[in-house]
Amino acid sequence: AAGKSPEGTIRLSAALDGGRVRLTIADDGAGLDVASLRAAAGYQGLGIEDQELPFVAGVSTASAVTDVSGRGIGLDAVRARVESLGGAVRLNTKPGQGTEVVVHVPTSLAVLRVILVRAGSELIALPVAALQRLRAATAGQIQSADGQLTFVTDEGTRPAVYLGAVLGFSERDLVGRPVKVVELAGEDAVLLVDSVESDRDALLQPLPPRLGGSRILLGAILLPQDRVGLVVNPSTCVREGRVA
Repeated sequence: AAGKSPEGTIRLSAALDGGRVRLTIADDGAGLDVASLRAAAGYQGLGIEDQELPFVAGVSTASAVTDVSGRGIGLDAVRARVESLGGAVRLNTKPGQGTEVVVHVPTSLAVLRVILVRAGSELIALPVAALQRLRAATAGQIQSADGQLTFVTDEGTRPAVYLGAVLGFSERDLVGRPVKVVELAGEDAVLLVDSVESDRDALLQPLPPRLGGSRILLGAILLPQDRVGLVVNPSTCVREGRVA
């Protein structure tokens, strides 16, 4: 009757939006029946916005209770769960055109396997998925030529970058000192750290806005004794270090 296709379409999409994941679920149906929702909710005045009506607990426009409808448990439960995770949900509807639900959840929901390394006195977390191999460098394997560190082995000489220097924590002279070498997947250069502590699964927390523009920092994790550790992108660290 509305001149639409007899088959409806539901679109689901996901995208990164700053420190959050944005999920969008949209249809091309009739949109919400706002008048029926207001009648069911008992809101005949202007005390609540139309877009908020679907989130009112216990409200349903179904004429009978079935296994899937009629109880008024739907978007109110979605909102409660999303907000408990630090997220947000909103709804847009246009009569005769369709409805869209947008859910934002923080990327803190992402669980990463990380390895904790020490650069100077700081503990830094590296995603395990980005690492290829960990090696111990003996005295003499770390050398310096024209201000650039190198890692020398029987397999050849590779550029090296000290993590502490890239992050501005420490400018230690590593030549002749025993350090740990982090080899990265897809990178010729290696990353040098003072020590390797442990590995663990960690809940990635978003960075504050003033740090959100950093290409090196991926987020933060909570460490024992209520300490906070930074999670860095090791590939970006070696590229930034070589440019410097």
